[in-house]
Amino acid sequence: MLATEIAPALSEYFNAEIKILLVYEPETPASEQKKREDKISELLKENSINAEIKILRNTDILKGIVDESKNADLILMGGKTGDFLELLFGKSLAQDITEQAACPVLWVKEYEEREPFWKLLLKSPKESGVINGKN
Repeated sequence: MLATEIAPALSEYFNAEIKILLVYEPETPASEQKKREDKISELLKENSINAEIKILRNTDILKGIVDESKNADLILMGGKTGDFLELLFGKSLAQDITEQAACPVLWVKEYEEREPFWKLLLKSPKESGVINGKN
């Protein structure tokens, strides 16, 4: 994750602490929570990052992040952009966080290797793997 590369650099440059916030909505299964927490711990260990982890359970993600932003100087968030329809018609969680947070928000888009949309449109059905309207 690109955010795990940027956070230590910002921390060192500004002599700041890194705090990681995990927010779980009530319907998030305990197994999923454990999986995410293990992944974060593994990323921290692999990248030799010293960070405090705070976990908020049974709360709205937006509310949890916005409330915690009141005690932060900067929020660094990594992630992928939403799907095409979400981007076209709706507000995203990312936009809501950016608008409501009490401090600046730095978004780091994770790199995804994929072909540009226009190239996909120009591919023949055979090249794209679609033959006779079937995959």
